[in-house]
Amino acid sequence: MVGLMKPLIKLVADEVLSPLLNKVVKPAGTKVAEGLWKASNTKIGEPIGTAISSAAPNLLPGFYGTPLEKAGAFSVGAVKTTAGVVYEQANPFALKLRKDQGISAIDQQVAKKTIKFLDSDKAKETSALLNQRKTLSSNITRAKNKGETEKVESLKQQLKILREPTKAEKDKIKNAGKEAQGQFSFAFMRNEMQGNPSPILREKFMEENYLGMGAFTKENFSTLSKERYWETENIPEMDKIMNTAYDRIRDAWGSDVRGNAQMYIKKTYASIASGNIGNEIGQSSLYNNVIRKIITDRKKPFKNVNEMRLILTRELNSGNKKYWIKPKGEELQPALIDFDIKDGALWYGDSYLSAAKELGGVNVQTALLPDATAIHYMSDVQDLLKMRMPAGEDGVSVTIPYIVNFLTPAKKSAEKTAYITAQKAASKERSGLFEAGVGDEIVGGMTPNQLALAREIAELKPDNLTAKEWAEYIAKLSVTGGVGYGVLNSLQER
Repeated sequence: MVGLMKPLIKLVADEVLSPLLNKVVKPAGTKVAEGLWKASNTKIGEPIGTAISSAAPNLLPGFYGTPLEKAGAFSVGAVKTTAGVVYEQANPFALKLRKDQGISAIDQQVAKKTIKFLDSDKAKETSALLNQRKTLSSNITRAKNKGETEKVESLKQQLKILREPTKAEKDKIKNAGKEAQGQFSFAFMRNEMQGNPSPILREKFMEENYLGMGAFTKENFSTLSKERYWETENIPEMDKIMNTAYDRIRDAWGSDVRGNAQMYIKKTYASIASGNIGNEIGQSSLYNNVIRKIITDRKKPFKNVNEMRLILTRELNSGNKKYWIKPKGEELQPALIDFDIKDGALWYGDSYLSAAKELGGVNVQTALLPDATAIHYMSDVQDLLKMRMPAGEDGVSVTIPYIVNFLTPAKKSAEKTAYITAQKAASKERSGLFEAGVGDEIVGGMTPNQLALAREIAELKPDNLTAKEWAEYIAKLSVTGGVGYGVLNSLQER
């Protein structure tokens, strides 16, 4: 927005929108989320509720920390969200971009911040060093396999003199895209849940990050076992296991998921920036860690599900601290796992904090079979500062069954190879959607397509405002006549 427009925007913000927001939000006192949810069901509150959810920052450091950190994060989030709403409602171009493309001011702000960092000299230097070292390491391995001893030594010397970025530098580059991918995922689901799909996110984001979406029904959920059919087709009672998983997910979230909820099927590993869900289940779920430890120490499967529950319960209650857990910020303690037997499997649930920024705290349900096969189901309710999405349906992020065996490493298969090849080919085809072109390297933990979209969103501008849109904006100012449509429209920052 050019400088000439700022006084008009400030006038609308100070004199029109701030008082309106106060009337909508303040009845709930400090319980901003509760007030917004109630207000979003009113005639005036619905557009305001939609605007508030669009202005919310997805990433709030400290939100899953100590009570004090959480309170601080919530306060900061409320302030930033309200400020964002005021800015967007006072800026006709930002408002049009959100209405036409589903991209809010905060969505674009996050994209711009990400691209600005990745295009900085420091980030480019770190990326170049990492890529050079990766290439040299690959060449060393290749030379070793060919028995080229002299070449191996030469390459090792080159690697030795090439500066290795610090851990902090590596992490900053690796995680640079996480906030952006989290914000875009939140924006994608936010628009879908409110019945206003984002054209750009549906076309260029959804298939890169999700396997699909639909109503969260038992019938739809059961089809997820067919995505990687070669992993599930020989599991006894798999259809029943899927139905039980669905019931347990609904029970775990309780009233947070109403009957008409939408389901978003997140890929277990679209990129580092999007989160490696499968790896997280194995590393971040404390209950899964301790169960796996008991089974690997035992070194053999179980005769049946009853023996499995008996032995696992005995070990967990033995007082052996090897099988205790240590939640973040707490002392070492016994793992109090509630087991349930159904469909020939031993069921248990757990939760952990996901690295996928749009998820946060997630639930994982596990069906454990006597042969040590674990079938994991991740889920998370999509909310806004721990409340239901204003002016929208409930939403649930889920994954297809993530299957591992605690005793036997996964084997390569022709089906898996073909599946991965098809996924890569589809991603390559989607790169044709970007007119500016797509590179080949992973930058900021993002795939080339994810990076291209971040650049596109950062530079996205709305079409010119129509006469009707200008009239609506001028009405907010209580201005009549004297201000020409053409003159005002020429002030848009292009």
